[in-house]
Amino acid sequence: MAGGGTRLPGAAAAGCGRERLPRRVEPVRAHRLESGVRAPVRGPQPRARGPRPARCDWPLRPAGLHLRLSLVGVERAKRRAGGRGARGARRLARLSHLPDVLRLLDELVPVRALRLRDVLPGVGDAAAAGDGVNEPVGILRLVDPFRAADAWVRVAPRGYRVAVEQISWPPRAADVTRIAAVAAREGARIVHAHGHWANLLAVPAARAVRARVVCTRGAGATLAESLAIRAADAVMCHSREERDRCVRREAIAADRVCVVHPGVDVSRFAARAPEATPLLVAVGALFARNGHLDLLEAVARVRVLVPHLRVICAGEGPMRPALQQRVAFFGLGEAVQLAGHVTDIPSLLARAHVAWTPGIRSTIEAMAAGIPTVSPWLELIGADIATPRGDGTAIADRLFAFLKDRKIGPSLRKRAEKEFSLDAVRARLGALYDALLGAQRAAA
Repeated sequence: MAGGGTRLPGAAAAGCGRERLPRRVEPVRAHRLESGVRAPVRGPQPRARGPRPARCDWPLRPAGLHLRLSLVGVERAKRRAGGRGARGARRLARLSHLPDVLRLLDELVPVRALRLRDVLPGVGDAAAAGDGVNEPVGILRLVDPFRAADAWVRVAPRGYRVAVEQISWPPRAADVTRIAAVAAREGARIVHAHGHWANLLAVPAARAVRARVVCTRGAGATLAESLAIRAADAVMCHSREERDRCVRREAIAADRVCVVHPGVDVSRFAARAPEATPLLVAVGALFARNGHLDLLEAVARVRVLVPHLRVICAGEGPMRPALQQRVAFFGLGEAVQLAGHVTDIPSLLARAHVAWTPGIRSTIEAMAAGIPTVSPWLELIGADIATPRGDGTAIADRLFAFLKDRKIGPSLRKRAEKEFSLDAVRARLGALYDALLGAQRAAA
């Protein structure tokens, strides 16, 4: 061709496909001396993005505490497991428990590298309180806000001094260092926890100041609380049933578990002033485990023989709608009153002729008031008058017998003064602390 060089076939092929090439890529013209093959096209290179920005959502670790333990690669594992058939479905089923695991880790609040010499200056320099011959041993009672009103919380055994500290609400991981600071300031050699959150926070705080730990086990303990109780030096239960549950189900050594029944201030229960008509007082939260449905069935049976019987239920809970329906079913609308939460229990018990108490604390209060009590706790009122749970017929028979013969009330009052008063609780707590300190207490 005149006036211009010839184009190689490779160059012509590259030129005709200009519109189908990626952006910012020009067609490459082959060299004349090389073979007529299209040269490889180099793709666009990524732009320089500079330093990677720092992430701000990583788990924080202030003061040596893990606020949360994150699991690495969880979202990536979810994406991988999503499209692999049955195997992927099984992996997703295992990953569905991840929120429960994270919630458990948040409750446990493990302590990592806690240096109290930096947090609490002077710790370990002076002698611990209670080392002297006549100096009382320091006890720190750590209680939940909902348990602070219990009568035995401020009871100090002989030879001990008690400082009470409440858990802040809502609880936080930083409370561990605060509780450790309080224990060090008070010179506490024993940290006694009472309540769900108190049990969780007391173990790491006491370990930080090298103090002994006593956890009080209540009803309905969670998995995290059970793990914390297993790490305690001693476990205090309010009944033999709870002690058996700790030993058999949670595999806690029997020598570490002791029973201390909750005490009451007997002086708060004055002389009785019963009403003219028969009155039954039921003290207990409206939960299904307490058996209020069986009580209403028993009341319907007793009212056939005692038509003027009235019932006052002191307590609140989720069973209120079901109980209202059952009251309407039995036709007890005028006889049964769901009073809700009652603050002055002694005054209410003073008006009653008989009491029905499904709980330990309410049973002891009814005994202190000198009222014939229908209760399933045979270790409190005795096996001869204890009533089994879930048996409406047995409850009705016991209620009718107590309404006819009320001589059992004074004997229950004497038993409460002897075994469940604050003095009796003080003696049992002192024996527990003496056994926990052991040789150190004997040497002092």
